[in-house]
Amino acid sequence: MVRWLDMIAEEKERYLKDVAKEAEKRHGIVIYGAGGYGKNLARFLQENGFKPRAFCVTELKGNRREEYGIPIRSLKDILEERQDDVYLIAAESPKNQAIIGTLKEHGITSYIDITPHFFQMLDIVYFRPIVEITSRVGCSMRCRYCPQDLFIKKYKSVERPMTMSFDTFKTCIDKLPKEAIIDFAGFAEPFLNPHIIDMMEYAYDKGRDLRLYTTLTGLSLKELERVLNIPFLSVVLHLPDKKHCANIPITDEYFKMLDICISTTKEDGQPFVDHANAQCEPPPEILERIDGRVRVTWDVIDWAGNIDTPEVRTSEEKNGSLLCAMSANQNHNILLPDGSLLLCCMDWGMNYVLGNLLTDSYENIMKGRTISRVRVAMEEENARPGNFLCKKCTSAIEVK
Repeated sequence: MVRWLDMIAEEKERYLKDVAKEAEKRHGIVIYGAGGYGKNLARFLQENGFKPRAFCVTELKGNRREEYGIPIRSLKDILEERQDDVYLIAAESPKNQAIIGTLKEHGITSYIDITPHFFQMLDIVYFRPIVEITSRVGCSMRCRYCPQDLFIKKYKSVERPMTMSFDTFKTCIDKLPKEAIIDFAGFAEPFLNPHIIDMMEYAYDKGRDLRLYTTLTGLSLKELERVLNIPFLSVVLHLPDKKHCANIPITDEYFKMLDICISTTKEDGQPFVDHANAQCEPPPEILERIDGRVRVTWDVIDWAGNIDTPEVRTSEEKNGSLLCAMSANQNHNILLPDGSLLLCCMDWGMNYVLGNLLTDSYENIMKGRTISRVRVAMEEENARPGNFLCKKCTSAIEVK
């Protein structure tokens, strides 16, 4: 862990030196990419004395008009104004290579690509424990590219509660370290649990930092006001799509809640909804309502090999030492309704049950046999079983 922290610190120092060197020769700094990585980069630069003049995107469709007071503009518009900026790329591989190709096509050679651990360098929550709450088993969305059947079959192989109780939530949350972030997400839509808003309010009252990932299904207009009053670190909406990959009911009440969510701002002036995504392109009536106020993307992955279909993004099996792009120490975990703690959001087959927070402490679980085996396997290729989850994961980083 110390080696990893030192590596990140050295990478930050080198990156900032490269930015300073290029900025001296150029008129301005442009961040290419306006998603989560771009916003984190903007914050990082501002904290270190740099002022980006614009976010650049290849296509304005699906993007907001500004972030943090920095305008979001198309490459075409930026180049029409002037061509003496340095471009800082803020997109994961292989998208970064496509951006480099686009820049070169336009004769732009002044750019700085992502570094080996770029996203961990920028992510303010990367080194904090994160626990995702799966508050019930069985999700009515039945998304086409979601391994629900695998998870439900494994979970129901022994008798367990299908819905998390408020008492179970309190007991488990109270055992987590104070710096832990609570994600209302997991393997099912949060609002399908009738006690979920009580859980959110309880966790916030306890001083927890919260994040929310939701389709809005199961939420009512009457309850929405309670949710809007909770200051989440971030909110991500999962949207309906043209191909009906996700069975999100599109009703008049849904449209009203969507309009309210994307029109609401937090106390700092930032939008309540930080990002929206879908399994494929959302229908026009959804995009028209959003109208650039929230960034919208669509992408599907194979969940570390848990689904097998050619339409999804996959990852080649990785060798050598591995790092996780989601967490620094395998501590971005999933809490299930029975109190079980899973390794991560890729473990739909429940192959890595770390322990149970109803019967043990968080500290003991994170020093236990299962998590220790995973950490050794991440470091040493010869310690990995053939079906080791992480080597097939799109979030795994191979250390060169």
